[in-house]
Amino acid sequence: AFSEGINRAIRSIINRAYGYRNFDNFRLQVLAQHGYAHSHHANSR
Repeated sequence: AFSEGINRAIRSIINRAYGYRNFDNFRLQVLAQHGYAHSHHANSR
């Protein structure tokens, strides 16, 4: 049951990812939705 919940969450994230131009933008959105502040690592390029 636990692994089914994780798989469902991953599938949901993947389905939402189709609208983003690149992985970095998607990653920042996921982090923001889960309460993580944008770190300096995201802007260090």
